[in-house]
Amino acid sequence: MNSPGHRANILDSKFNEIGVAVGRGMFEGKEVWLAVQEFGAPMSNCPTPSVSLKSQIDRNRETIEEQEAQLSVLRAQIQANRYKTRAEYEAAVAEHNTRAEQLNVLIDKTKTIVNEYNQQVNSFNSCLEKNG
Repeated sequence: MNSPGHRANILDSKFNEIGVAVGRGMFEGKEVWLAVQEFGAPMSNCPTPSVSLKSQIDRNRETIEEQEAQLSVLRAQIQANRYKTRAEYEAAVAEHNTRAEQLNVLIDKTKTIVNEYNQQVNSFNSCLEKNG
C-alpha cells in the first residue's frame, strides 16, 4: 500500500479481479524472485454484442449475394432480348423489377441491423476501455 500505483489499483472499484504470479528469474545479472499483479474486471461486466444479430447479418449477406447473382442472370437475359413476344419481355422486366425492389428492402433492413450491431460493439469496446 506504500506504492501510489499499487494502492490506486487496489482501491479502484472498477477492478474486481486480480491475478498474481511469482517466479524465479534473472534481473540485472542476479537470480531473484519476481512477483507481478494484474488487476482487472471480467468481460462479463460489459454488455456483449448480440450473437443473433451477427448471425442475421451473415444470413442476410448470403441471401443478398444469391439474389444479386440471380438478378444479374435475369438482367442478362433481358438485355439479350430473345423473347418471342413483347408480353414475355415485359413480364421478365416486371419480374426483375420486383426482385430488385425486394433486394433493396433486404439491403435496407440489413443496413439497419448492421448499425444496431455496430452500436453494441462500440458500447462493448467503450466498456472494456473504461474498465480495463
